[in-house]
Amino acid sequence: MNESGNGNTDQVKRVAIGSDHGAFAAKEALKSWLTMAGYKVVDVGTDNGTTAVDYPDFAQAVARKVVSGECDRGIMLDGAGIGSSMVCNKVHGIRAALCWNQKTIINSRQHNNANVLTMGSGLHETSEICALAGLWLATGFEGGRHWPRINKMMAIEKNRRRKMDQNELVEKITKEVMSRLKELMKDQGNTLSAGSPSQGISREELAGYIDHTLLKPGAVNAQFDQLVSEALQYKFYSVCVNSSWVPYVAKKLRGTDVKICSVVGFPLGEMDSRSKAFETRNAIANGAHEIDMVMNVGALKSRNLKLVEEDIRAVKRACRSNTVLKVIIETSLLTDEEKVLACEIAKKADAGFVKTSTGFNGGGATVQDIALMRRVVGPEMGVKASGGIKDFKSAVDLIRAGANRIGAGASVQIVTGGTSTGGY
Repeated sequence: MNESGNGNTDQVKRVAIGSDHGAFAAKEALKSWLTMAGYKVVDVGTDNGTTAVDYPDFAQAVARKVVSGECDRGIMLDGAGIGSSMVCNKVHGIRAALCWNQKTIINSRQHNNANVLTMGSGLHETSEICALAGLWLATGFEGGRHWPRINKMMAIEKNRRRKMDQNELVEKITKEVMSRLKELMKDQGNTLSAGSPSQGISREELAGYIDHTLLKPGAVNAQFDQLVSEALQYKFYSVCVNSSWVPYVAKKLRGTDVKICSVVGFPLGEMDSRSKAFETRNAIANGAHEIDMVMNVGALKSRNLKLVEEDIRAVKRACRSNTVLKVIIETSLLTDEEKVLACEIAKKADAGFVKTSTGFNGGGATVQDIALMRRVVGPEMGVKASGGIKDFKSAVDLIRAGANRIGAGASVQIVTGGTSTGGY
């Protein structure tokens, strides 16, 4: 048998009490009565009966004392007890009962294991409030047939809390990060793309940032031969290919410093997580050092955050300890708030990088998206810019905005000073 929230505390020693201004006199009388009865009383207020206050503040304070374990039970008084009961039951782990006679007092404890009692000072004499409170504190929980009902009650709360946590996470992350980003962009103005594009990085150094990419359907052996040859000639960091081409390029690059990156779940990201994990294991077995997986964008936009995270974790588990995992979040399909959330989930799932785009859904890497992604994931996690990068200046601007890897099919044009007119 189990139970969420504060347990079966039949041995009550510490009691939290509170009231609004209207019930202040009753609370003070109850405090004296409880103290004389041997209870340790924690009074959360209010501290006078003349200054108007709001009962939710004190009802929540009583409830927090109980769920924290600081007090065994709580008693909250207001005019009728109704509003305080509603407030207390909003606090995770609380089972507050509004009681008005001996029968409801006993039932709330024996059957429902209530851990907070609310009463209306306008409905009872002070002596009756004290007597009912004493009976409530002295009554134990019967357990037995009532346990399954209590557990079902708390399971409803757990499920509701889980959904609330997701929504609160979205709101919290979005507000904080977007606020910081707006301030940053206001302070910096256009400095992210101002000045000499070559400042601080040479064309040779830029090559070391680039995943030289060929992902087009219909590409043939000769094109992959050229991809490998260019990667070796210009010393690109890696070649990035579809998983079926990993064995081919791995054989040609064996013994060189050029890494092999395989995309997984490409380009839609909507397949089953087990399929992505299987593709990942095969790609690594065939020679891939890095995996660029496509996030389940539809799940993110549906706010199925658990599925998004588990999808990433499934691929992460399929990786080896030295495999670098990048998560393509497909920025062109997301709002800024969704970009923030996608980055946070990828970081939580222990990915090594977040990546902007597949290049197959329109849009591409922008300075603004890279700056946002970098601000969200912090300095330790990688950020890869990909999609629509066709010249040296654009690549350097993205690096200056926070990218530490570039994915491009126009890699040769980028490092030689040309401009590509192609796609990815």
